[in-house]
Amino acid sequence: MGITRREIGYIPLTAMRQGSLNIASSALRQRDELLRQLDVVESAVAALVEGKLAPGQRDEAKRAAAVIAGDAARRGMPTASAHARQIELDLQRGSPSLARMHRLSELVLEIRRDFERQPESVAGGSGVGIPAADVLLVGGERLATADLERQLGSHGLRVVVARSPDDIALRLNGVIAVVDLTSSLAEEFMANLGERHDVVIGVAADAGLDARVAFLERGGRILLPADLAPHETAGAVLSMHERLREDTTHVLIVDDDPQLLEHTSGLLRAHDVKVTTLDHAGRFWQTLEARRPDVLLLDLDMPGADALKLCRALRADARWSQLPVLFLTARRDADSVRALFAAGGDDYVNKPVVEEELVQRIRNRLARMRLLRDLTDRDSLTGVVNRRKAVEELARLEQLAGQYRQPLVLAMLDVDHLKHVNDSHGHDAGDEVLRRLGRRLSSEFRGECVVGRWGGEEFLIGMYGTPRQVAVDRLRRLLDDWKRERFEDRSGSQFGASFTAGVAEMPVNASSLEELHSAADLALSRAKAAGRGRLESAPERGSGRAV
Repeated sequence: MGITRREIGYIPLTAMRQGSLNIASSALRQRDELLRQLDVVESAVAALVEGKLAPGQRDEAKRAAAVIAGDAARRGMPTASAHARQIELDLQRGSPSLARMHRLSELVLEIRRDFERQPESVAGGSGVGIPAADVLLVGGERLATADLERQLGSHGLRVVVARSPDDIALRLNGVIAVVDLTSSLAEEFMANLGERHDVVIGVAADAGLDARVAFLERGGRILLPADLAPHETAGAVLSMHERLREDTTHVLIVDDDPQLLEHTSGLLRAHDVKVTTLDHAGRFWQTLEARRPDVLLLDLDMPGADALKLCRALRADARWSQLPVLFLTARRDADSVRALFAAGGDDYVNKPVVEEELVQRIRNRLARMRLLRDLTDRDSLTGVVNRRKAVEELARLEQLAGQYRQPLVLAMLDVDHLKHVNDSHGHDAGDEVLRRLGRRLSSEFRGECVVGRWGGEEFLIGMYGTPRQVAVDRLRRLLDDWKRERFEDRSGSQFGASFTAGVAEMPVNASSLEELHSAADLALSRAKAAGRGRLESAPERGSGRAV
């Protein structure tokens, strides 16, 4: 058996491409399937009330309720999802009371009414269901290729292809949109970008400086040249997806019980958790490498696999030694509990799974893991990454910039006269200047950017895919705003602050990360010599003049 593609909301690419390959028709089929599942539940509940429920019918209805719960949660219908979960639980408990049977009938009716009352939740603005997606491909033959879809799908990303104005009218907020800027759909999509929250990657024959600046000004994120191979375009999308996923909790569940997988996935997805499931351990390590989850839920009693041995192997691997592992188990005896902790487990969740317990235990483990990670990677005063992590992230951006022919801009910032602030207003006031600047830089530079504290009063900003001209304009606006900031010391005296910055771009000013840092540092020194509170761009290589 291969890896189970039961990640909640997953839509196989083959299903998307049936018939005319139109998003609307695919979504309608999905909604029809959802209603069919509801019919299964409704028939079972009616049979239960009449005392004619067969054992097989009960099991089928439980599976259908689990599917409804997961799909309703994904479509932004928490009430319908909760009703379906309640039906599933009641069907698991055996024969409910007469009053409970009638309540089940009411819950089914309320779910159906939710579908009818809220078509926009299941259906987007046009009354057509929205397929779950990670990537939206907008127009153009160079994007609508099986090769590109296969590249993205092989990494678990769900792809939707937009081929008409109706398709791009769907609000697929939160996905990465890849737009062929030569296509007839591109202009309409970009014109309405202000109404969306998509991260947009453009593909254009002209990916020069002027085109990049214009694209960023319209709200795009990265502009790729059109002659990139599909695997290179896919790589750029995967890199962006990796950065975005840092704000998303991802859980891998390994259990041989399909009903538990469906039920637990639905519970977690209702709390905005991304879920991947495996119904056996045969491809565990491959899935772990591909998904890199934040938390692992591992069945203690899984046929054909020794879960305790698997956990010990995780702890022996430096890459996964800190991964939170929660065991799923029906056992409650002391020996079993001691064994799972001895194997390296962090916690356990009893079966049947209770929503509140599961969510809270995951949150506790994540909070501990993130605290440890922040202690390792972040500067405690400013909240930005520390020097070691900044170097690591810049090396990653350098590799991406070379691979996808993107600019990489480095800015070195120095808080002006911090020693004078400390001497005149106290070190607490100086710390507040650094702390507030760190928050401001983190807020201003997101996505494919690195913001780090280089040491003392010096900060570093790495901007991938951003032309130098755009970076300088952003920094100048930030500097103007920063000069208007007011600070207050313990005596109530107010004062202002400023910073000086040097900016360099690769490959214009440098051919390596080391050269880039030297160029930005030299530009910073020149800006300080010119009077501080200003920006200076590095000269072109060999020209001796600033650009």
